[in-house]
Amino acid sequence: MAENLMHALQYNSYGGGAAALKHVEVPIPTPNKGEILLKLEATSLNPVDWKIQKGMLRPFLPRKFPYIPDLDCRILSIGQRYFFNVQLLM
Repeated sequence: MAENLMHALQYNSYGGGAAALKHVEVPIPTPNKGEILLKLEATSLNPVDWKIQKGMLRPFLPRKFPYIPDLDCRILSIGQRYFFNVQLLM
């Protein structure tokens, strides 16, 4: 993987189930003012994730696509206005 790319598991629309999840490489973003860049430590899919993907929770949890499901992460870098440890585990 190139230094400026990261791995992602995402889907691009509602429906399609697990087959709709795609492993992709996307550019690593730079955080803007008021934003935080996170490093993925673990991920999982739970019942809420597949209900979101199927569109069952669309009225309550609308998503913009492409969408990356649930994760646990570590803060890598931060934009201005944040005053805590960059290596904080979330």
